[in-house]
Amino acid sequence: MSTVEITWSDAAPDGAVTARGRFAGDPTDASVAAQLRLAGFDAAPAQIAVVAGDDGPEFWVGLGRRERIDAGVLRTATAALVRAATRAPLVSTTLVRDVAGLVPIDVAASAVASAASSARYRFETHRSSRSTDGPERLHLVVDEPVGSEIERSLTVVRGVLLARDLVNEPGGTLVAPELARRCLALDEHGLRVVVHDHDAVVALGMGGLLGVNRGSEQPAAFVEIHHEPAGAEGRPRLALVGKGITFDTGGINLKHNASALLGMKTDMGGAAAIIGAMQAVAELGLPQPVSAYLPLTDNMTGGDATRPGDVLRMYDGTTVEVVDTDAEGRIVLGDAVAFAAATAPAAIVDVATLTHTAMHVTGQQVAPFVSTADWLADQVRAASDATTDRVWRMPRVPEYRGLLKSRVADMCNRSEAPAASAFAALFVESFAGGVPFAHIDMAAVVTSDRDLPDRPAGATGWGVELLVRLVERFEAAST
Repeated sequence: MSTVEITWSDAAPDGAVTARGRFAGDPTDASVAAQLRLAGFDAAPAQIAVVAGDDGPEFWVGLGRRERIDAGVLRTATAALVRAATRAPLVSTTLVRDVAGLVPIDVAASAVASAASSARYRFETHRSSRSTDGPERLHLVVDEPVGSEIERSLTVVRGVLLARDLVNEPGGTLVAPELARRCLALDEHGLRVVVHDHDAVVALGMGGLLGVNRGSEQPAAFVEIHHEPAGAEGRPRLALVGKGITFDTGGINLKHNASALLGMKTDMGGAAAIIGAMQAVAELGLPQPVSAYLPLTDNMTGGDATRPGDVLRMYDGTTVEVVDTDAEGRIVLGDAVAFAAATAPAAIVDVATLTHTAMHVTGQQVAPFVSTADWLADQVRAASDATTDRVWRMPRVPEYRGLLKSRVADMCNRSEAPAASAFAALFVESFAGGVPFAHIDMAAVVTSDRDLPDRPAGATGWGVELLVRLVERFEAAST
């Protein structure tokens, strides 16, 4: 990937192109005002104009009305600046100083740094040459010491960009063994990583993961990632579970829409979000213990692929009739959630690109979620409110559980049902063993087919910020 380098001090470095913010209606020097009028610049949010300054060209960045400025407006304005400054290697901006007294300086500095890094991101692993679209370095002119806040935001952004890289990677390249191998690199950040290869998965008895894997030439893997900070003994431990389907053909129940297959490399977005979040958690040195569990495989149509009607025995002994091989995500999650529950965490949160119908619930900007515990749901919502990863709580309807009945097994993986996104969550919840549980369906937000205000089209890295904040503030329910 490529992104922008962020630096900061109380003065602009030599050779930098200047960028400053302007609010609608603010007075401006007469010579500059004339240039802005000619450019049609009225300081609308994220509007950009280039004028001739005393020391060379200057970027002017619209911030809208002063009374409406917040971190969101600042992020959008910063991203617009980064996209506009395509031929300026070094840009120095006073945006943080320009909103002093209106946005807390730590919030402003974090917003500018993270938005610039996000907007400048490019996935270039398979390109012949590196992109030059945007500045190589953005310097923040700040009047107060905000280095720790900027460093924190950049640490989280690195996790976001890691998740984007993983989701953008082609499914034929990022097969399950390769994704497991990349997880091993997290031990450099102080995380304890355990990779169970295919034989180990067999020994664990994860029949769900193995059943989905049967049609593939690539072996399945199951990965554990543990953040075990010193002094964490006695603190409640959070378990994260991420769906890691590296490519999903739908199995024998092949995808009905062939064009949808182009996006099926993103079906490991939940695992990617957790990998990015765990890296950030470790780099931040958070005191909260957290464990992650990732079931990894693709869902292919090989000669011995699981057939509709086959019965799988899951990690916890539950038998599942496979009604729909394209409802494979809930099956691999069932094994991983059961494994996590057996470790007795304080709560389990899974993140998965589970149902296309999630888009019909909340659109492409918000992820729906379900929880068995109000206190856990409140913490998920609070984490969302503190980040750009938005969620909405769906109703949990236990009465739908009757639709999971099977004539030949303990349950089935039926996919077509009323409130399909919430219904799928009920299947996964069945394996939580009574541990407080939340399921986040990120299918609609894992990628974007168009540029968003603060990020380019493609993988969004959704969920990393939310999960880091959730870990940071996690508290088990009082007893």
